Amino acid sequence: MQMLESVKPVVQSFQAIVSRPSAVQAPQMSFETLMLNHITKRLGESSLTIPHVEIRKGDKIALIGENGSGKSSLLNILNGTERDFQGEISLDHLPVHQLWGKFGMILQQEHTFISSYENNVTIFKTFEANFRDEKFEKIPPQSLSGGQQQHMYLNREKNRHSPLIIMDEPFSALDASQFQKELDKVLSLSSAVVLTLHRQEKMLSRFDQIWEIKDRELVVVKRVLKHD
Repeated sequence: MQMLESVKPVVQSFQAIVSRPSAVQAPQMSFETLMLNHITKRLGESSLTIPHVEIRKGDKIALIGENGSGKSSLLNILNGTERDFQGEISLDHLPVHQLWGKFGMILQQEHTFISSYENNVTIFKTFEANFRDEKFEKIPPQSLSGGQQQHMYLNREKNRHSPLIIMDEPFSALDASQFQKELDKVLSLSSAVVLTLHRQEKMLSRFDQIWEIKDRELVVVKRVLKHD
């Protein structure tokens, strides 16, 4: 009975994260462009409108806007957990009706397994541990600092080879120094990233695109041109 009780937290942790559709599925292998066209999502008595946005391979995108503006709804459309909307989504110019599980996701309150570091970055060996930090492997993951845990979550998504990582205020609990370090790691990824951001304007200059939701409409306020 004691042994059964001792493994209960691990089982509960595993069940909690695998219930997320993107947790253990192999993601979309790669893409050149992901486009959202004429998206409308009802939010109470108003609607979130996305006329046209394009995510290119490797793009780093900052998503800004007031609380309650619809940022989380947009991220949920991108990660496939929100399906109640109108409009068109295409991957490499082909219509796609299901984004569920295709891309990686790191939430503000991401899940840490009460288990080993390796199990955390591989979801219990679902994926190979190609990305890991040996200096953290002898420390219980739940005892890691906020910044160290965020890096662990990034390694988890890198091990999944996610071509797009969707991040909903993942660094809100970090101080300015930790925030800068973690942002540096995110911007160095080969994956495309869409990240909600509530920091200094100088941070925004480092992104390829800046999306702002204002008056329930998404506006692209910056888009760096890329050449083949």
